[in-house]
Amino acid sequence: MTEVDEIMTDADLEAALDDLNNDDGDITELLKLMNEHRMISWEEAEQIMAGSESAPVKSSLPPQTRPSEPDNDTDVDMTLYKLKNNDPSLKLINLNNMKRTPVPQIKRILEAMINHEHIEKLQFANMGLYDNDIMELINVVENNTSLKCINLETNYLSGEFFAKLFQAALVHETIEEIKAVNQGVSFSTVAEKEIIKAIFANHGLLKVSINFRLPEGRHKVEQATLRNGEIRRVMRRKAAEEAKKKEALEKDKNGDNNTKNKENEEKKLITKTKDNSAAPRILGGEIKEDDEEKQPKNKIEKPMPVYKKSIKTKPSPFSK
Repeated sequence: MTEVDEIMTDADLEAALDDLNNDDGDITELLKLMNEHRMISWEEAEQIMAGSESAPVKSSLPPQTRPSEPDNDTDVDMTLYKLKNNDPSLKLINLNNMKRTPVPQIKRILEAMINHEHIEKLQFANMGLYDNDIMELINVVENNTSLKCINLETNYLSGEFFAKLFQAALVHETIEEIKAVNQGVSFSTVAEKEIIKAIFANHGLLKVSINFRLPEGRHKVEQATLRNGEIRRVMRRKAAEEAKKKEALEKDKNGDNNTKNKENEEKKLITKTKDNSAAPRILGGEIKEDDEEKQPKNKIEKPMPVYKKSIKTKPSPFSK
């Protein structure tokens, strides 16, 4: 195509402008969507499409209000009581959004968690916590093996605290998930490197959400979590295979025992039948021998004498 053909003529420009002015399809669709989402009323949408007035159109609909989250109704005293008594029904401690919880009470909860054997989740999100408020949590992670998930989002915890926390998680490697995003304090480079190193060395973490300034940190954390997930899958597969092998061995043992029992029963039946078949013969032989011994030897049997009686006929009275 030459340069002359690429130049738009005046007629083409006017036609393109007319198409833009006449193409109201996108605007009408936008207005329909705004009406569906309760941003403007349909009368206001028609007013905009008519274009009779150049003044801006304000929505007459009431402002939308989003439903607020329900208040956290966790009974802190009851939670502390269950922790001290090692209650097996206590699996979750949820103090999210409870900013008015006294710090001494939080410390008592953490101290009681050390010896609790059933707790699995701890949620301290949006509580306005600082490092000194929950420093006892590091001791909990080092000693408690039942805790799996920790949520510390939206607080004022420093990078040094999280470095100690992730290093404490290396003791047992039983923590599976740690949430630590949206902290009001920026992490130093040294603290970030220590956190990344501890996460990469941990083979138990499956989910980690934390804000890093270093791009290599996000990449290494993703690699570590994928690696740990693959390790878990391999372990589950091996456990399933071992369970199947055990079941097969137990079935084989039960089958061998059943066959042995059947063979023993058959042998017993055979011996019983032999004994029963031999007993009458022996008894019969003994009886025959006894009968022969009782009979006298060299004795000729004489026939029984037969006596014939003579029958005399009486004369009848009618005979002459």
